[in-house]
Amino acid sequence: MESEFEEKLQKWAKIVADTCHGIATSSNSDEKVDLFFYALQSPPRENPDLLIIGLNPGENDNYLSACHKRGLERLTDKEIKKENPFWFDSEKGFTKWAIWNRLKISFQNEKMLPILGNSVYMNLLYFNTKNFKEFQSKKGNVKAFNTCCELTQEAILNVFTPKMIICLGVSDCFNGIKGCLNYQVLRTNSKNKKLVIRKTFNDIPVYGIPHPSSARGITNDDRKLIGEIIQKDFFNEEF
Repeated sequence: MESEFEEKLQKWAKIVADTCHGIATSSNSDEKVDLFFYALQSPPRENPDLLIIGLNPGENDNYLSACHKRGLERLTDKEIKKENPFWFDSEKGFTKWAIWNRLKISFQNEKMLPILGNSVYMNLLYFNTKNFKEFQSKKGNVKAFNTCCELTQEAILNVFTPKMIICLGVSDCFNGIKGCLNYQVLRTNSKNKKLVIRKTFNDIPVYGIPHPSSARGITNDDRKLIGEIIQKDFFNEEF
């Protein structure tokens, strides 16, 4: 018998699969975004301490051709519920990703490390491109982006219900979660780059931080400070 969490995950994954399949195969050229898609980077889990949200997955491939390469007619809820296939790969997996290793620098102390260990990592936008600008060049990008944002917000509220959220990116990713106008800058660095910005989404603290893969001007000391600031804010410690 499925748990309540598994039932909610199944229902959400089916909506994601059907909705994104419709966008990728639409007969309306103004709405069609013919790209492969997936939502989760890491395995799903119920009520994690932390939900990490990246803007969108990398790579670039047409939807149906990518499906056929994987022996699939189309993506279904079964595939959407799965993590990135490289997550457990010993050669290409997350332990080798620069994004993950730079992010870990912010979670090195005894309070923060267990939080990272009980986390889920997913995408805000599910369609994969080499970068977000490439996605924005697609004709139907605005509607597809907004649709994925709504589906991610649904996942936050009704599937995963995390205790905190970190968005990898202080602009597009952070702003994809509702309430982006009501944010507070918690810390900048010596070059006046925003290190941590904060808002709440349905009483869940949401922290926007520079993306670990492309944060120019962000040092490892900055990354350590990011972790300290998030810890102090989340645990109501004095700054």
